[in-house]
Amino acid sequence: MKKFKLTILDRYFIREILQALFAVLLVLVLIMLSNKLTRFLKNAATGEWPTDVVLPMLGLTAVSSLTLVMPMAVFLAVILAVGRFYKDSEMTVINGCGISTLRLYRPLGLMAVALAIVMGVLSFYAIPVTKRAAAYLQDQAEKTSEIAGISPGRFQESGDGRRVIYVEKNNEDAETVENIFVHSRGKDGQQSLLTAKSAYQHIEDGTGDTLIMLNNGFRYTGTPGKTNFRATQYELHWIRASEGEQGNVRLEYETKPTLMLLRSDDSFDKAELHRRLAMMLSPVLFTLLGLPLGRLKQREGRYGRIMVGVLIYIIYFKLLRVGQVMLENESIPGWIGLWWIHLGLLGYLGWSLFKETRVRSGGWWARWRLARASAT
Repeated sequence: MKKFKLTILDRYFIREILQALFAVLLVLVLIMLSNKLTRFLKNAATGEWPTDVVLPMLGLTAVSSLTLVMPMAVFLAVILAVGRFYKDSEMTVINGCGISTLRLYRPLGLMAVALAIVMGVLSFYAIPVTKRAAAYLQDQAEKTSEIAGISPGRFQESGDGRRVIYVEKNNEDAETVENIFVHSRGKDGQQSLLTAKSAYQHIEDGTGDTLIMLNNGFRYTGTPGKTNFRATQYELHWIRASEGEQGNVRLEYETKPTLMLLRSDDSFDKAELHRRLAMMLSPVLFTLLGLPLGRLKQREGRYGRIMVGVLIYIIYFKLLRVGQVMLENESIPGWIGLWWIHLGLLGYLGWSLFKETRVRSGGWWARWRLARASAT
């Protein structure tokens, strides 16, 4: 057990990587959440979502975003940490003490195992659960936002831009409104004005469409500039606000539990299973690849390798998407999956390590040739 004990160098190297990881991860998550927050606020401002849905949706999105940004974050963190070791000549001191650069794979391996466990829990369990919760929340928001999402005393336009709604006040149950005014514009240019003492929303059975049910009011229809306006008094009138799907949760293959994917023979389910496995393996591969890629040459800037790392990251995840589509279309056998992409990245890692050892004073190849020549 003693040989698995972390040395001072191991702890120092891990601390440097974790500091860079937290900084990079925070920046990447904030960038993704800022884009999502803009879209969520737009949906709330246009009345498509109630305002109280924005923060829960943002929290669920933050959890789902971890699997996307974690490989990039850990890759950049290792490159930055190793680059600082070379830039400040700490790696020269480490090598001068008789410690090989490959020795740093010991703390990196421990980090890779920890990341694999965390990403496995996220990818196979937590992310599908959060996506189902987000789908349910969005489904409920879209069904209730047309009425409940309107602020009293304001004229608010619907999401399709063809309807303007004004509500005087909401009832205490937050399900009905009083003294409602609706202006609608048809595709043929005909317009209608509706007033009602109260209104509520209803989800139509069979179709899942959202209906606005108006009680005790008047309806005026006609075309501006013409004399064909008609006035109608009604006790109950409805407006089809939006088309929906039957059921509260849109259970797609991305939200299915992992056990369901394992038991399924559907090509889309198999592709999703391989994608979740890739989300667990990719941080491990990028953690190991960051060491040779972070090595700096003389007078090379600390951030010179970041663009190379970003390019490798983009190519890898684009290939993952291509491989997933090929699995969905059954263009490749299911047993191949996405392993050919992982093996390609491992091959690049092996080639980088081979070049790293060969460059340093001839490397193991030169030493082997020298030992063979001495023996003869």
